[in-house]
Amino acid sequence: MGVKLELTHACNLRCGFCYTDSPRHTLARTPELADADWLAIVDEAIELGVLEAVITGGEPLLRRELTLAVIERLDAAGVGTTLNTNGWFADDALADRLAACRGLSVFVSLDGATSATHDGSRGVPGSWARGVAGIDRMLSRDVPVRVVHVVTPDTEPETEALIELCWQLGVKSVQMTPVVPTGAAARGGEWKVDSARLRRIADRAGAQWPGMPVSVRTGSVNDGMGPTRRTPLSLLVRPSGTVRIESINPFSFGDARRDGLASCWARIAEGFDAPELMAWDRKLGVIGDYARQDVVPYLDDDVPADAASTSAAARAAALSAPVPAKARAREPGPYASVAGAHAHARELALARRYRSGAVRVSGQHVRIPATGAITRLNATALTVLDACSPGTAADVMAALRAAYPSEPPDRIERDVRGTIRSLAARGILRPALAAGDLPSTADGTVDLPV
Repeated sequence: MGVKLELTHACNLRCGFCYTDSPRHTLARTPELADADWLAIVDEAIELGVLEAVITGGEPLLRRELTLAVIERLDAAGVGTTLNTNGWFADDALADRLAACRGLSVFVSLDGATSATHDGSRGVPGSWARGVAGIDRMLSRDVPVRVVHVVTPDTEPETEALIELCWQLGVKSVQMTPVVPTGAAARGGEWKVDSARLRRIADRAGAQWPGMPVSVRTGSVNDGMGPTRRTPLSLLVRPSGTVRIESINPFSFGDARRDGLASCWARIAEGFDAPELMAWDRKLGVIGDYARQDVVPYLDDDVPADAASTSAAARAAALSAPVPAKARAREPGPYASVAGAHAHARELALARRYRSGAVRVSGQHVRIPATGAITRLNATALTVLDACSPGTAADVMAALRAAYPSEPPDRIERDVRGTIRSLAARGILRPALAAGDLPSTADGTVDLPV
């Protein structure tokens, strides 16, 4: 059903928990497939009938033209595609090309509500500001952006503030992911967090920040090979061309360039439940057990499935690589506090321009031709639609303050944000820089809440 393509080992950040151990490979300049090899693999994946693809790294946008060519080729074939990125390289030109891809979602890593926390976690000063700017550029073009928050003991205290910041920015959803000790994290560090607390936060966020789902993905035991006991559903291609089932399964089943995807898939189908591999799986009791396995995902590279173990020399070499250090704190900047960071997110969101979607309006009712749905709008939603055709969220707030002078400004702002999110989800409003009018996801007649 799907493929995950790790286009590069390289990354411009230095995360101490990096599950693919990209900092080590970046420094070592580990060889990777050429562009032509990757495009041939993508063509074969399309021919095999995959429905979904994940484009990742390292930081895939370090191979910018390859990444865009892969995304555009998959999108043209109707494959649902996800791009994983840290947002650093999401400039206007890139956002324009991504906006033209109708089946694309972008996952951006954001690990703190403040620049101080995020930059310390990611190892490079300025990475928070670049990531947030990239998110805003993509949202301004109607690219669906979802935030992935890797939760560590250092970033956990800002989790709730980060969720609020994401709602202010207008992202589609937030996924919290505690560290799984593979790759760089398997060499050391304290990564344990309270997953039960994160789930409680996610549950509260659903009511507090409507329209932005918040989830927790623990990477818990048997999220990896466990599902393959039923049947494998996808495969992963590493930067070298080595093929695995997925990220948590550390064993390789051939080489995509040398053997072809079809052959590698046949090996997975035949050998995914080999006794040696199931014995590896059964040793897992808790998440921390990954680091104590005979083969550790991404710490031990490309271990063939028929070997099911790594050499002592290879393990020693992997363990001797340095764990990336935290970034040194810069002088306090405007985004180093929660208040400053939230103010920046608020400024970006209020300045974002919108326009009416491809709809027909008659009084309180709106018809969305793409679906045939007819929606009745209340007074607030009609004011929002009028002020944003074209206009900004700040224009809407000014119009509503004039219409309802007795209402508290913070309530007006919250209603504006929620209503814009709801109208945009139906295709009634579009960001002004969106690439044409896409079909709405509305289904049937709905009432829009205030």
